[in-house]
Amino acid sequence: MIGVEEQNGRFTPSGVAPDHLARFPTEEDLQAAVKGFAEPFVAVLLDRCEDDGRTFLVISVPEFASEPVLCRKSEGQRLREGALYIRSARKPETTEVRTPTDMRELIRLATEKAVESRFKELSRAGVRFELPGAATREAEFRSELGEL
Repeated sequence: MIGVEEQNGRFTPSGVAPDHLARFPTEEDLQAAVKGFAEPFVAVLLDRCEDDGRTFLVISVPEFASEPVLCRKSEGQRLREGALYIRSARKPETTEVRTPTDMRELIRLATEKAVESRFKELSRAGVRFELPGAATREAEFRSELGEL
């Protein structure tokens, strides 16, 4: 969030100065800047919030839709071409995948999203699915309901 100051581990809402707000890039400008660094496309959202007469800006990047996003090119010490970055579960930061646990979690999430996407595509094509045992569970449930 832009408009919040950190001092000694404490956060204080200050708001964005009007002159800074007037010069701040638009969502489209941010999107264009990120485009050259991410493959596949990654959305960048910019929200403006008002509170107690102060304006705050929130930049957010939604989780990947179907494929993990890779870094397209290096930028100083902060970005490395070909690297895969994730939001750390340990603290609020973006970090390169460094541990087998992080990689397994990313693979699990990507697989889950791919399966969900395929089920949606097949469903739109008219294919209907029934989970194994669903009919048996439904019959058991109706039997338990009895006369209700």
